[in-house]
Amino acid sequence: MIDYSPLLENEWLEAQQIVSEITTYIPEGRMESVWYLHNKILGTNERKPCKCSSSAKHWGRAVDTIREFVKRVNGQ
Repeated sequence: MIDYSPLLENEWLEAQQIVSEITTYIPEGRMESVWYLHNKILGTNERKPCKCSSSAKHWGRAVDTIREFVKRVNGQ
């Protein structure tokens, strides 16, 4: 059994899907999920940045958080 805590199974599946789908651009429909998972994985409650290009570094950091988490859980 995989330990993907602090995520629930459905959140873990979503994290895997996000990692496989997102390369350089986060679709607007995925932004809420990306930020939610970023905060849940880190155990934080960071305020969600705006969707403008000046916030790209924050969104990139959020996707990196999810990517690294998925790698760690998968033993990579």
